Amino acid sequence: MPPRSRATGSDEQTTVRVDGRQLAVTNLDKVLYPETGTTKAEVLRYYAIVAPVLLPVLEGRPVTRKRWPHGVASDPFFVKNLEPGAPSWIARETLPHTDGPVTYPLVDSPAVLTWMAQMAALELHVPQWRFHDHLPDRPDRMVFDLDPGPGIGLPACAEVALLLREVLQQAGSDAVPVTSGSKGIHLYVPLDGRRTSDEVSAVAKAVAEALQAQRPGTVTSRMAKSLRDSKIFLDWSQNSAAKTTIAPYSLRGREAPTVAAPRTWEEIADPALRQLDLDEVLERVRGGDDPWGEFFAAPDGPQRTDESTSLSADPGRTEDRQSDARVAAAAYAVAAMQSRGATGGEDKVVKYGSHRWADPNEGPRGRVVRRDLAQPRERSARSEVARVAGAAQVLPMAAVAGTAGSVTGEQWRYEGKWDGIRAIAEVDATVEGRGSLRLIGRSGRDLTGGYPELVELIELVDGHRVVVDGEIVTLDGDGRTSFPRLQQRMNVNSPTPRLIRSVPVRYFAFDVLEVDGVSLQGKAHDDRRRVLDVLGLAGEHVEVPGRIDGPIEAALRFTGEQGWEGVIAKRGDSLYRQGTRSADWVKIKHQRAQEIVVIGWRRGGGRRTGGIGSLLMAVPDDDGALVYCGRVGTGFTDAALAALEKQLGDPVDRPAAEVPREDVKDAVWVRPELVGEVAFLEWTPDGRLRAPTWRGVRPDKDPADVRRES
Repeated sequence: MPPRSRATGSDEQTTVRVDGRQLAVTNLDKVLYPETGTTKAEVLRYYAIVAPVLLPVLEGRPVTRKRWPHGVASDPFFVKNLEPGAPSWIARETLPHTDGPVTYPLVDSPAVLTWMAQMAALELHVPQWRFHDHLPDRPDRMVFDLDPGPGIGLPACAEVALLLREVLQQAGSDAVPVTSGSKGIHLYVPLDGRRTSDEVSAVAKAVAEALQAQRPGTVTSRMAKSLRDSKIFLDWSQNSAAKTTIAPYSLRGREAPTVAAPRTWEEIADPALRQLDLDEVLERVRGGDDPWGEFFAAPDGPQRTDESTSLSADPGRTEDRQSDARVAAAAYAVAAMQSRGATGGEDKVVKYGSHRWADPNEGPRGRVVRRDLAQPRERSARSEVARVAGAAQVLPMAAVAGTAGSVTGEQWRYEGKWDGIRAIAEVDATVEGRGSLRLIGRSGRDLTGGYPELVELIELVDGHRVVVDGEIVTLDGDGRTSFPRLQQRMNVNSPTPRLIRSVPVRYFAFDVLEVDGVSLQGKAHDDRRRVLDVLGLAGEHVEVPGRIDGPIEAALRFTGEQGWEGVIAKRGDSLYRQGTRSADWVKIKHQRAQEIVVIGWRRGGGRRTGGIGSLLMAVPDDDGALVYCGRVGTGFTDAALAALEKQLGDPVDRPAAEVPREDVKDAVWVRPELVGEVAFLEWTPDGRLRAPTWRGVRPDKDPADVRRES
């Protein structure tokens, strides 16, 4: 784009009429992009012309604006709240945030776009969900942000985009590419809107991790900048309900007025691919070229064909077959979230074993009946790939933090809150003498090798294949779960017989998700609990803890007397929504605890001279940015400190969050990758944890999983 004349700014005001609304616009000749001489008038003109293709992208979504009132040579700022003095006719919706409610504008007309351009809101950022009936709805699209690291150009990014598209197409899905206007490429996959943001994020993460396993030299799914050199960061985290992505067709606030431009796949495959600027996108729109609209407006969307439901690895490929299958299984999980192309009808079934369990669809409610379990006569390609890959992981459903006032009523059931490690147990005992057990942690990590005594599960489910949800715990001398004691087992992949004897673990099973190929996730919690009780999971290292009598006040009183961590309240009619944090489950703790991300440490004195004196902590905010929350220097054993010195890794140059000067002295900064847990008294008004005490490392958690609990 050639430079334009650089007119000086003017305070002259002009009244324009857009879409039946009168608006005052000022400083039309003000240069917002000095390098190209692009003026505010040209920005207004751009948004007026692209409105027909941009408005469908923004419709129903809260819009966060990034403003440059003095042009892109100055510092910008993000705005969430609708500005004071905004026209009353702008539609708006209010959302709660950690620091108070935020009222967002909704862009439903060219007039609103004009007002935003007048406010120098060059960039428009939106989440993947829309409002429905004044409430946030479930996401209707999944996004992958392909961000090239240092030393990587757009063509290499395009190669990964094409690889990801190939994987999606094999599973009967597809995506529309958007060159971001910055460095990378965004891929958008349409969804049916039935899954939560947590579920969508979990599947996107699985896809990213699977591609990383397949292309470890090219792709990384981890956020640490130190891991991105010469690699493409496949950012899955923007599917979080709290995060936003630059809207397709939005301008970018860079040196030149580039655009987040929807593209065709032929363009992505072109070695000369580059970012597009304002004039180029205007020319495309005027010519009727709208790849985004064409993709999302297709009546049938991405089609599944017979060819696409059969995946087989090319025998000439050198990549690891397990990573191929892992990628395929992850892609099928994406495809399963799409209504377009889905097949209907019931599968024919054949008998497959039998078991005594409570089926809510047969016999009186609550009656234990004997029935033949069944499975599809012909497995779908999705289930077959997942079976072969061993990668069809069930992601745990999580509880929200709450209080006694959150769970009033007779619909709630109460269980103890156990101080351990969450683990899904996949147990196959269908072939005598050849049983298998797989323990999967919350983050997808395989925990099986660390807890060999839990192989007892195979014996307990003899003759069947089940998937149960539960907690790996250790008990103290009084029979209470002890997280500090569990620390001795948590990072040991192959424990010695002596360690197993001195620190034995137990598996507390509290939910059943599948029996002999029949999924129970769509059944009510009460019905799943009846099935769990009938399974008879009771042994030396395995048990099903009993429920606690209500109401909640009585449950809290009982658990407090027992010295337990707290109560988990679950709605009796709640389904198992894997990978989500649902208000159908509420955790109420006796002692306040908070998961944190370690961002550094300070050197100690006295007997800790030369070692760790305290850890510097942070918690991600709603946008995923780390916010400093204080330091913790008590609660450590000598063994814990020694382990931390090995786990924290090499120092980095600067902290991951803004840290007060008084806490910076002697600080050693580390990559924000280690998650821990502390007990504390309260949050201070300035966002610090008062009197924190170290409880231990959480290897089952990723930094992206951490959020402020209370």
